[in-house]
Amino acid sequence: LTVGTVYALQRLRKKEIYCISPQRVNLCGKVKLVCFDKTGTLTEDGMNMYGIVEATNQKLTDVIKDPSTLNADSSLLMAMATCHSLTLINGQVAGDPLDVKMFTSTGWTLNEPGEETSRFDKLMPATVTCPTLGGKMELGIAKQFTFASDLQRMSVLVRPVSHDDPKHMTVFVKGAPEKIIQLCQPETLPSDFHVVLEGLTQRGLRVIA
Repeated sequence: LTVGTVYALQRLRKKEIYCISPQRVNLCGKVKLVCFDKTGTLTEDGMNMYGIVEATNQKLTDVIKDPSTLNADSSLLMAMATCHSLTLINGQVAGDPLDVKMFTSTGWTLNEPGEETSRFDKLMPATVTCPTLGGKMELGIAKQFTFASDLQRMSVLVRPVSHDDPKHMTVFVKGAPEKIIQLCQPETLPSDFHVVLEGLTQRGLRVIA
């Protein structure tokens, strides 16, 4: 084995390849492909919104690149605008990077009452406003059930600020697709759900339902 390594080093040296750790030569003989990467070339720090896939008539749509193009009364858009644990710090939306990307992609505005030092003592909920309707669509986040790792989901209680009935509430939930479908009636799931989900995950995309 040692003699073989010496001959290998000599052959490499002729090609101006110098090995400072001879014991690695045997391992390198098994390598078929080497990829070099530097952040900012092939990869970058953080994440981007790839798009959304909406369920209509028990079928999934093609990927919609810009979520803000959905109708303001879209349940999916409202879920993306409210189902998060974001807050405002110095006027900037802050929180989990995935939630930040998801919320900013909707084009909606996050509003919180009071000063940053006192807003958490107030009972008034945070609200989100849809800019395309001139502020007429405003949803109050009345209650948050933050993400639980054992459940792999989070949920919020939401009510329209201008609704006549203060008890009129909507629950929005987001989480791992395989956990969300467990909450659904099987007959209401899109027939191509698993096929589309597998296609997206095989491309290395992080998918949230």
